[in-house]
Amino acid sequence: MIEYLALFLISLAASFHCVGMCGGIAGMHGMWMGTSRGRAVHLLLYHGGRIGTYLSIGALFGAFGTLLLGTQRLLSLITGIAIIWISMMALFFSPAKGLPFLEGIFASLFGWVKGREGWAASLCFGIFHGLLPCSLVYAFAAKAAGTGSVSAGLFTMISFGLGTVPALLFSAKLLSLFSPAVRARFISAGTLFLLILGVITLLRAFIPMHAGHERGF
Repeated sequence: MIEYLALFLISLAASFHCVGMCGGIAGMHGMWMGTSRGRAVHLLLYHGGRIGTYLSIGALFGAFGTLLLGTQRLLSLITGIAIIWISMMALFFSPAKGLPFLEGIFASLFGWVKGREGWAASLCFGIFHGLLPCSLVYAFAAKAAGTGSVSAGLFTMISFGLGTVPALLFSAKLLSLFSPAVRARFISAGTLFLLILGVITLLRAFIPMHAGHERGF
């Protein structure tokens, strides 16, 4: 449990990235659902759908990691390098330059959902949000694969998802308080915590493991 608490805290710290990158999307959902009495239910479904997508990613990548089961050092090495690479790409290359065809697909999906009402729309909004290309998702998915376990992959991604909830809950307010330049610094600050996670994971490949502790943080 300590491992997943640590992942939650890293996600919580790295979620500064979410304010800069996904805050507008989360804020759009907040404006769309208005001030109805069911606002809490809409938020629950939105975040539930988003985290549900992350759980699916965790199970998929955890299952992939089982192919290398028994080679934990190799898993840590590959996972650590992958997270560091993802972090460096996010730090030194503009995250705004996405793939045009993907941007078009997600714009259509969000436009379609925004035109609907009801709890099902909030759930779909969250599911689609969880599928957005994101360096944080990539890094934690790599971490999930590094666990070499479907269940551990699930817990890794739910720790990540829960850690991003506070930032997205208050993103609309934060966006109004800070300039684009400051929000860009949020993205960089969040990515630095990903880099720390990558370094820690990589170091595990070179630290002697004791029996019964092959799957620690």
